[in-house]
Amino acid sequence: MRIVVTGSSGLLGRAVVREFVAAGHTVVGLVFTRSPSVPDDVKQLVSYERCDLTDAAAVESLFASLGAIDVVVHCAAERQPDKCINEPDRVRALNVEASERLAKAASAANAWLLYVSTDYIFDGTAPPYKANATPNPLNAYGEAKLAGEVAARAAKPDTFHLCGKEEVSKFDIARSFAELVGVDVGKLVANSSEPSGAKRPQNTQLDCSALELMGLARHTPLREGLASVVEHYQNHLKDKNN
Repeated sequence: MRIVVTGSSGLLGRAVVREFVAAGHTVVGLVFTRSPSVPDDVKQLVSYERCDLTDAAAVESLFASLGAIDVVVHCAAERQPDKCINEPDRVRALNVEASERLAKAASAANAWLLYVSTDYIFDGTAPPYKANATPNPLNAYGEAKLAGEVAARAAKPDTFHLCGKEEVSKFDIARSFAELVGVDVGKLVANSSEPSGAKRPQNTQLDCSALELMGLARHTPLREGLASVVEHYQNHLKDKNN
């Protein structure tokens, strides 16, 4: 397949590109400020195009030049809740208007659209959340992502939930990372007080039963996934220092 990935220089986008390339698919990564390096052994499978997703004319021109595509995976977004409070116009342009624009572009190209939403569209009071649960975002980030989801769903109506099987806190994740890199976990102290800035939901565990019944949900155990992340970045640092 030929796949377009937005936000392909970001943390999520880079991981998505790696998985598609590893599966032998051709990927066009859309970037705004920086282009990741491409290893020689996959140059025939991945390329990068600069595009301001908030510029309607630029998006239209790019998609007209791409030719046939099969899937658009929309990873690009402003994902920091506190920034979403302070920069509402920029956030709406990227998280909402660009999402609607890409949904229409994918539809015009007869391509599937995968819009990556967020568990922050829920208020965290009644987990686990099914795909048809009523949203109630607590902050501007959740509100913008929900609006983007609605815009995307107008063109591509299906919604599915996918998350890890284990229910853990951010403190649990920090402890696991500390153990994996050899840091004394005794130095980590849980803080249960309300964080400053944008309000965060308490527990947004998602119900993934729909994808599981379809046989499409693949869950990586948390510890295994974190170990893979640590190994990847340790190898990256070794290569950078050699």
